[in-house]
Amino acid sequence: MKGVFIIPKDAVITYAQTRDGWSSVMYLNPRTGSDVSGWVRSARLKTVGTMGPKH
Repeated sequence: MKGVFIIPKDAVITYAQTRDGWSSVMYLNPRTGSDVSGWVRSARLKTVGTMGPKH
């Protein structure tokens, strides 16, 4: 998407990952509350926590 980007240390939520190295992510802007979804190379992401039910 033209003009949309995330920078290091931005937090995103990852929903799915492809076998060829892409992750579906959503970014929520903390200042405006707006969100944007897109695809990011999985290798560029770092897991810092998880959400959802605990097993």
